[in-house]
Amino acid sequence: IIPDSGFAWDSPARVSLWLWGTARQKLLSFESVWRHAHAIDHRVPELDRCSELIKRYEIAKSASGRRDFTDLLSRFAGINCTLTGPEPAYAFGDVPNVPVWIGDEMQDMSALLAKVMHRLTDQAKWVYLASDPFQAVYGWAGCTPEYFMNWPAQKTKQMPKSHRCPADILAQGERILSRCSNYWDRKVAPADHD
Repeated sequence: IIPDSGFAWDSPARVSLWLWGTARQKLLSFESVWRHAHAIDHRVPELDRCSELIKRYEIAKSASGRRDFTDLLSRFAGINCTLTGPEPAYAFGDVPNVPVWIGDEMQDMSALLAKVMHRLTDQAKWVYLASDPFQAVYGWAGCTPEYFMNWPAQKTKQMPKSHRCPADILAQGERILSRCSNYWDRKVAPADHD
């Protein structure tokens, strides 16, 4: 969860809030995310210290009437994030009456974003989602291609041809990806250019 994330280790508050954000995006208890991080990095502050800092953060937000972006997503999705895990809550905000939704880069969807997307698209006539599971880059923030891969679909279509990568680049990419445990050959044809 934490390696190479780029935040400064001189602040227990930063580490605590980073883990709190991850727990909320993944819709997990804070302790489960903390345990994973603490097991791989000794610099993670103790659970009691992290929990206290998060409680102070949440109290300060509440006292000043502020919300962070994850709060807004959670409220819309109908989730109350607590240290012990998510709880169902009233879903705030109207869902626009949009008959067609198009979502791109869905490989970088977290559990929370998946709930938001499901609520947005629940009454839509058509929903088109696009993803490349091998281009997922936000795993450190709780995202995974699994939410896209498990989305209920009446019809699926795989892109038959790359319009970006010529044969040598596509072949090198496939060699790299083939070492991944979840690899499968998508049989994508290369672009026509060199």
